[in-house]
Amino acid sequence: MKVNKVKEKSTNRIAPSHKKNLDHLKLFFSRADVRRRIIEIRTSLKIPASGFDFSEEEPSKKLQEWYKDMHEQPGNGLDIATRRILEEYELPIHYEDSVRTYILSGIPTAPPLPFSIVTFPSEESKVAKEIILKFYSRLTDDDLKTVKAWVNSIFSISLPKSPVPIKNIDAKLMAEEMMRHKSEFDGATAKNISEDIYADLGVRLTPSQVRDASRELATLRKKIPKGKLGK
Repeated sequence: MKVNKVKEKSTNRIAPSHKKNLDHLKLFFSRADVRRRIIEIRTSLKIPASGFDFSEEEPSKKLQEWYKDMHEQPGNGLDIATRRILEEYELPIHYEDSVRTYILSGIPTAPPLPFSIVTFPSEESKVAKEIILKFYSRLTDDDLKTVKAWVNSIFSISLPKSPVPIKNIDAKLMAEEMMRHKSEFDGATAKNISEDIYADLGVRLTPSQVRDASRELATLRKKIPKGKLGK
């Protein structure tokens, strides 16, 4: 089994939000009550007092054996302990991996951002049908700028275009239908149809707008992307 090499990064070149999270967690793990809590967890899970050595690319034999024993036991004690710490100390949920890593290794890490973006069906898809933005803590002005930049970059390439506003769509659809079958309405003129639309919908279309409704709607329909069956 291979684990990711975990090393503390220099804080003079990381993003402000990353440094803020890392500083917060360093301070958190330095608290006496938290240190006692971590020791208790390590003792109960048979983790070395100072954590496993994560400095090597490949996990140590002790760590491999520990993982093997862990998976043979019912439930996941490490995950349970990690979530309890998040709940007890009211930490943001995106700190979960960092707390778990610290319990295992004693190395402080932190998530780089206070939010995440999830696209569906996936980032590999040319067009994402849905983008979910998750916030894990209150945002600063700098955080909001970062969110805006991320969202705009994704929106520009992933999501379908926003629909063009259509004024008086119901009235124009009614005008199109009545003009198409005006012979069935006793040879109704555009003026008559305009009056009928106003009586039914309370929307005033001029006779010219009634006559142009079909052409306008046809132009708008052409802007709708064709489905696979329409190609």
